[in-house]
Amino acid sequence: MKKLVAASLVVCMLYACKKSDTPPPVTSKSPSITSVSPVTGGYNTVITITGTNFSTTATNNHVTVNGVVATIKRATNTAITAMVPERAGTGNVMVATDDGTSNGTIFTYVPVVYISGTTFLFDPSNNSSKYIAWYWKNGVDTILSETGSTANGISVSGNNIYVVGNLSSSPSGSLRIGYWKNGIPTILIGNNQTAAGSGSAIFTMGNDVYVTGSENFANNYINPLFYWKNGVSTALDASSDSSMFSVSIYVSGNDVYTAGYSYKYNYHYTARLWKNGIAIPLTNASVFQSFAQSVFVSGNDVYVAGEEYNEALNMYIAKYWKNNIEITLTNGTLSSYAKSIFVLGNDVYVCGSEYIGGKSNAIYWKNGSIVKLTDGTKESYANSIQVIGTDVYISGIDELSSNFPYKGAAVYWKNGTKIPLTDAKNYSIASGIFLQ
Repeated sequence: MKKLVAASLVVCMLYACKKSDTPPPVTSKSPSITSVSPVTGGYNTVITITGTNFSTTATNNHVTVNGVVATIKRATNTAITAMVPERAGTGNVMVATDDGTSNGTIFTYVPVVYISGTTFLFDPSNNSSKYIAWYWKNGVDTILSETGSTANGISVSGNNIYVVGNLSSSPSGSLRIGYWKNGIPTILIGNNQTAAGSGSAIFTMGNDVYVTGSENFANNYINPLFYWKNGVSTALDASSDSSMFSVSIYVSGNDVYTAGYSYKYNYHYTARLWKNGIAIPLTNASVFQSFAQSVFVSGNDVYVAGEEYNEALNMYIAKYWKNNIEITLTNGTLSSYAKSIFVLGNDVYVCGSEYIGGKSNAIYWKNGSIVKLTDGTKESYANSIQVIGTDVYISGIDELSSNFPYKGAAVYWKNGTKIPLTDAKNYSIASGIFLQ
């Protein structure tokens, strides 16, 4: 009997020891999100992320919106206040710490849409036009000039709005290369202190402002060509026997890319690309007529969009070059033109126009597949393209009349849906577009 009791005690002791050796349940230290408020907004929208296991040291949290890093303002163990980054796009809000990464909560990004443009008001009493340069922010217009200037492109950096164009101090004055910053004009000087010219494109990076354009012919139809960084000009390589035009600019790191074309006698145009002012030949761009209209840089890849004239087909062929390798966008059944290019990830977007029955029709291509923006009953043009996430925005002209005085509406399209900026009572152009 004593042996049985002793054995029972040993078993109980062993069982107790085994039970007490079992480790407690593991509690996850990874951050977890229970809610985000608000769930819709744009650049600099302040969002509150509620959850658990956040670091109380703000810098030890890593917040992203659709993979783009957000700025953190405050952090506690259960709440983070952050600001939505520029051009984030729609996607998950996530928090990462040294202990792991949270679940995601969808945030819908709504960009601010900026568009530059010009309206031409025809006066039949003296057969002349009055120019109005302006820009739109989410459809609300701001007049920049009513004295003969034009607005040709737009860029935004922080709270500063930059519009490039041809600036004039009076309706009868010469047009000068320049830009407006928040409505205040700046004239840019190249070789000639008083030369007229055309400001074609603008690019901003932080506090740096880059502009490209062309002064009018100096002599023998040979004109100087420049880009400016913060008002300081850099001359572009130019031919000694050709007129030159620079129409697009893009900055990547320390490198400045500009695109355009040269004009020689007998209507011979040649597409051109410059890197830091040095000319870079484009493959097969020496045909009878070829034009480079837009340049874009993504990583180490340089894209140039434009068109060339095919003499055998007697029509223009839209194309783009990627690292000097040409990609044709059309099959040669219709004349087509490539006006602007934008690259997002592996997707290449190009907007432009094709001619059907003698009328221009606004279109764009995504990875070579065409998307028509109008039904073709009236003429239309697509001028500039930008993309955020899966949303495609294009500025242009619609409802263009075929008889003088010409009339047309400044518009933009979002995913193929037209948003009017003006009516078609006058001739209005939506030139550049920028999304923030």
